[in-house]
Amino acid sequence: MNWIEVIGWVGNVVVITQFLQKDMLRLRVLGVIGGSVWLIVAIMMNSLSLTVLNITIIGIQLYHIRKIHMNNVNKERFKAMGTTKIQCSSCGTINSVGLHRLSTGETVKCYMCSTIIMG
Repeated sequence: MNWIEVIGWVGNVVVITQFLQKDMLRLRVLGVIGGSVWLIVAIMMNSLSLTVLNITIIGIQLYHIRKIHMNNVNKERFKAMGTTKIQCSSCGTINSVGLHRLSTGETVKCYMCSTIIMG
């Protein structure tokens, strides 16, 4: 078995492992690793189509990793802002509203009766 074949099998194991993940960040990171291993194979084989495919796959995975990271950063930022309680004038239900929703002017509906209580 030659080196290209060995590297290809390593790539196969990484890609298969990727699809067994429940955590999206881990899945995406393994996607970058698997794509990188297969990119090496494609370059060693002088295959333009596989090279372009794997560069595209790596780019897509990196895009989604950045989205996951930014989403986590925003969640932490909003969590730090805290919440306030707003009473619905229609049904009297007390609604817990994140302060980040107040700062963005987002429309907030009562969770019981769907009356707009803010926005």
